[in-house]
Amino acid sequence: MKIYRRYWSISLLYICCLACSMDSNFVKPFPFPNGTKKVTIFRGTPDSTKVFFDATTQTPTFVKNDDTLYKNINFESVFFKNSRGNKLNGWILSSKTTAPLPYVLAHFRGAGNGLIVNQSQSIFPLVEKGFKVLVFDYEGYGFSEGDASRRKLIADCEAALDFLNTKIDRSKTKLLIYGQSFGGNLAIAVAENSQDKIDGVITEGAFSSHKDIAAHDSGLGGRIFVKELYSAEKSVTKNKKPVLVIHSNEDEVVPFKHGQRIFSLANEPKAFLEIKGKHLEGSAKYGKEITEKIGAFFK
Repeated sequence: MKIYRRYWSISLLYICCLACSMDSNFVKPFPFPNGTKKVTIFRGTPDSTKVFFDATTQTPTFVKNDDTLYKNINFESVFFKNSRGNKLNGWILSSKTTAPLPYVLAHFRGAGNGLIVNQSQSIFPLVEKGFKVLVFDYEGYGFSEGDASRRKLIADCEAALDFLNTKIDRSKTKLLIYGQSFGGNLAIAVAENSQDKIDGVITEGAFSSHKDIAAHDSGLGGRIFVKELYSAEKSVTKNKKPVLVIHSNEDEVVPFKHGQRIFSLANEPKAFLEIKGKHLEGSAKYGKEITEKIGAFFK
């Protein structure tokens, strides 16, 4: 009897550890200590980039091989609070050279690393096309206060939408959520209860649910042990705002079928843009097509 009890105790501990390990794969914060002035991305590689922060505003400057990058993009560092009272840091991005489009994008990114580590750059090509974009660090990331968790991200994104609604005139400018990968799943979940705050939702390379992507990564164990909390496939059926799904048929990180499932469950009006390329290469490779699709669909 004692042997069986020990066996079940060990098994239960293993299951709990496995569940925690899988759950932590979704949220990987990269916080900056107060006073951080410089961060190096991809240190020691040919793509090594230094990011210098203004001591007062935390406005970033990207430098590679002594050359300043993204010279055509204006970075405005902003701060706003979530419902827990924690201050979140973000940047409002706009083009210095392209005429502005009548759209503001609330960018919901993946939950790994932070803004500067291969995250915000995936949206820069659309900024250069004329979109104004808010990118921000979730609680516990970068200069944002608090402790990160998957559940807390909903409130962080709602705070971003509230902030943008104080900054723009919705009668002249449409506010769209643009969610990529993990942020695509999150975007639809947030939209479900924020439909009065937005004019539509765009996903790129989004997965249909946490259990679905966990199963893709870890098999049956992933599906069993990962908690759902919220999912695109459930929330999209309750969303009445226009939904544009963008997905690459060559995406190996989040398979194409995830985008297809989200689209199949979405209410009208909806549109699907099938592209090629690796995960989240859409705006870089299809910036013109995405811009035209947004203009036509959300007009």
